[in-house]
Amino acid sequence: MTKPAGGRGNTQRAGWGTTRRLPSGRWQARFQEPDRQVRSAAPETFATKGEAVRWLAHRRSDLDRGVFADDVSASRPVSAWWPAYRAGVGARLRPTTLALYDTAWTVRIEPEFGDTRVARLKPSAIDAWVAEMIAAGLSPSKVRETYGVLRRLLACAVRDGAISHNPCDQRARSMPRSVPVEHPVLTPDEVETFAQFFTRRERDRVLVLLLAYGGLRIGEALALRASDLRLDTDQLLVRRSWSPTNGETTTKTHAARCITLPHTLVQEIRAISESQLPGGDVLLFGGRGGKHRSYHSFRRDAWDPALQLWNLQRQAAGQPALSITPHDLRAVCASLLVDAGASIKDVQAHLGHADVTTTMTLYARVHPDRHIDLAQRADGM
Repeated sequence: MTKPAGGRGNTQRAGWGTTRRLPSGRWQARFQEPDRQVRSAAPETFATKGEAVRWLAHRRSDLDRGVFADDVSASRPVSAWWPAYRAGVGARLRPTTLALYDTAWTVRIEPEFGDTRVARLKPSAIDAWVAEMIAAGLSPSKVRETYGVLRRLLACAVRDGAISHNPCDQRARSMPRSVPVEHPVLTPDEVETFAQFFTRRERDRVLVLLLAYGGLRIGEALALRASDLRLDTDQLLVRRSWSPTNGETTTKTHAARCITLPHTLVQEIRAISESQLPGGDVLLFGGRGGKHRSYHSFRRDAWDPALQLWNLQRQAAGQPALSITPHDLRAVCASLLVDAGASIKDVQAHLGHADVTTTMTLYARVHPDRHIDLAQRADGM
């Protein structure tokens, strides 16, 4: 007597796991999940018993190689991993960086892959997605940033056993390379000349000198208070940073540092401090009403007009116009310190870098005429 389809008589062992024929006529494969006393079914059914047996063999091979994937988790969409991933990085990233991650997810990742089952996400789809971002004119840095968010998000799915490998690691397309931007390195004379064009407010001129000779980040300079100045030792305590987005926080590396400044610069900082309202721990480079000044207003009201006037003077003298930002003055400071004989470790401590590699690769730039000085020194030797 033939047993009805789907009955226990149709369940057969297949070496590892079992197969059975369903009422629909298709075949189901079931197996014992590792580390759990439950039996699970394959995420799909098969047209023949042979296909079901082969699937079980592949699953056993994955288990033996340690690349076992959880089928329940594998069926979840990519978006299922975003909340936990964001909570994890949100605890250690600065708000501005976290905002960039949020934009990458909501604008470019979620619309493309948010509803895709994580096990169905293929390297070819990621390659096509990267190509679309490049074709749309997204900058290389934004493409790499967005891709990095997706790659780290999928790494969470790998750790959870939802997928055995990260499809981002199997892409065929290379990431676009950012074109390096040449930033000028000013000489001390050029720094002094540029500073003279800050005529609206004396503190703006002093701020430019501080950025060039102290190497502070602009947010650190805008957070300085009178109590941070050590007049007896010509030192400045750098322990805070400020931006409209984050408010007043610790420095980028979360560590305070004490730097020594040229004596004449310390006296100029002291003068602008004493010219403000007496008493209290006032901001050295604050805005109206003694409140924090934003980077945007400093660029708009002081830096950009002064740079425009200086470039007009340079062009009248037959010199090329320069495109520099306040952040470029950190590189100026690093280069001046190296010229003065400071070691790279000294420069790292002065600028407040967590990694000496950053100091060497990004900030210790070479002045275009330095090779002449080196040749003259070689002649002297």
